[in-house]
Amino acid sequence: MAKLDVNRLSLRRSEGFSLVELAMALLIIGLLVAAVLQGQELVKNAKVSRTISQANEYFRAVNSFENLYGGLPGDLANARSEIPGCMDNPTCQGGDGNGVINEDGGDGTDWLGWSTSAVASLSSESVQFWKHLALAELIDGVDVDFTGTDFAWGRSHPRSAFGGGIEFFYDNATLLGTAFHTFRFSRGAIRSGTPVRDQYIVSPLVAYMIDRKADDGLAWQGKIIVDYGARNTICHNYDVYKIQETQEEACILFFMLYN
Repeated sequence: MAKLDVNRLSLRRSEGFSLVELAMALLIIGLLVAAVLQGQELVKNAKVSRTISQANEYFRAVNSFENLYGGLPGDLANARSEIPGCMDNPTCQGGDGNGVINEDGGDGTDWLGWSTSAVASLSSESVQFWKHLALAELIDGVDVDFTGTDFAWGRSHPRSAFGGGIEFFYDNATLLGTAFHTFRFSRGAIRSGTPVRDQYIVSPLVAYMIDRKADDGLAWQGKIIVDYGARNTICHNYDVYKIQETQEEACILFFMLYN
């Protein structure tokens, strides 16, 4: 009678179980990777929706403020006597009442941190804009007691869902051909000048997702545009988003209030 090779049989069984275990391990890893990727996609989609929601909230807040007080927040000349709490807040100031948000009275381009000479100041209408809305209890996410020395996202200006935050300003839009007020979503510093490349907040694909969902999907038309001031950037070429670009932060978002 042939002698049973127990050791060889045991080895074969061991090898068989190892292959099964390896297959199961690979399956589990694949499922985990898929779950992580799906989770990241869900988070990204949630941020896209939140960004659109934020812009719409601020559009409504501005409209409500104008209906209540007869002027733009930040620009309202009699803000201290009209807005509840403004008289008792030493950092709340009125604007010049000319119907546009501007810092220097020139009604030209005015957004903070865009050029190396731009420095935020407490008296800027684009800064008081947020204080007026917060004191009127039309928005959250801004501390009504912020001063001229503590500008920060989530304090003097709202935070963005993608990081960074949101500014509001007026521009005579020499490139686009029409003047407009706009909310700018960017990552740049608001206290001092920051290079444009350091202000990018979303990828071209995400910018396109936001534009397509809330507007027309065109980078330089409609109420949502990107990288105003440059016709061809890492984010877009005129109206076309460069969705194949892999850089995660390549676009600055502008939501136009008047178009």
